[in-house]
Amino acid sequence: VLVYQTFQSTKANAAVNGDFRSKNNGNWNSNATWESYNGTAWVNAGSTPTSAQNVITIRNGHTVTVSANVNVDQVVIEAGGVVTVNNGRTVTINNGTGTDFINGGTINNSGTINLSASATLNHEANGLYNHSQNGGSIPTATWNENATCEIRGTTSTAPTNLGQNFGNFKWNATSQSSN
Repeated sequence: VLVYQTFQSTKANAAVNGDFRSKNNGNWNSNATWESYNGTAWVNAGSTPTSAQNVITIRNGHTVTVSANVNVDQVVIEAGGVVTVNNGRTVTINNGTGTDFINGGTINNSGTINLSASATLNHEANGLYNHSQNGGSIPTATWNENATCEIRGTTSTAPTNLGQNFGNFKWNATSQSSN
């Protein structure tokens, strides 16, 4: 008997020099939100993470708010972690080494999430993407069958990019005033 199972989960890897992780709730562009691995230990970050660093992890229980535009790569949102993209702000996901963006927690998007050429965004099992705006575009992604895309902020204009293979899809736009 041959048994084949596929598991997708946020992987815990040994830290390497240049990794960043959240150390508490805060703004992405605040050093106080982050710590970095110096090759020996986790220390207070001297800068904020960008696509130039190694893996960037938003840890369980932490909410990191994007209040200024940022370019990222190799981002992991752990289960229980949250990234909130404010209105008027853009997160650009670059295609670099490793997996570009893994959402095992929650993304609240009131701004814009752009994927550079060949960059990938993966929503893992129980990953949640909240589209919290009128109009806008849902970023192209790979959706685990147990991931959820929820439309919350639509009032008069539907978001674009709805032709994806979503796992779970909720339309929960309680202030919607038109078809």
